[in-house]
Amino acid sequence: MVAEANTTYLNQNQWYADSGANIHVTSDIANLATSQPYEGDASVGVGNRTSLIISRTSTASIKTSSSTLTLNDVAYCPQASAHLLSINKFCKDNNVLFEFMGFDFSVKDILTGDIILMGPSDNGLYLINLCQLSSSKFHALTMTVGIKASTSTWHCRLGHPSATTLHRVISIFSLPVSNSINKQVHLCVLSTWQI
Repeated sequence: MVAEANTTYLNQNQWYADSGANIHVTSDIANLATSQPYEGDASVGVGNRTSLIISRTSTASIKTSSSTLTLNDVAYCPQASAHLLSINKFCKDNNVLFEFMGFDFSVKDILTGDIILMGPSDNGLYLINLCQLSSSKFHALTMTVGIKASTSTWHCRLGHPSATTLHRVISIFSLPVSNSINKQVHLCVLSTWQI
């Protein structure tokens, strides 16, 4: 991330997941719980080889419909041009894992595998929008919709695995399977299995 003094483009409610950061960074004091002045001499190095002065430190949190996620050791840097969430620190502090896809990401509880948080990819960056999290509409828009598909459709989607592998994957991942089967597709799949 490139830091700029001009924060015209900064949205105070958006945090970017950053795999290269070792601390969380914000430029909005309102994002912090009770903060304390920073008395150390460290600064935050950014992509354009400049340093951001840390003026305060604190904790923050992200509330989802199912839990509250903690951001420990947040550095308040008034000159920062974006709010950065350290993926490594976030995962350790909350016992979660990030799963990145091309167009979005999800945060899952390590113990249960439940999705706690989802968000979009924005020009190659993974964005956590706190405004949307506080809205119940956000959860309806981002939940995974299980549209049922026939086993033959799953067979095609999964790269034509063997019948044993297909049924195992469907079972392990609880893929939504419909009872109706398109006979033409089914015949195509049967011929593939015979090869």
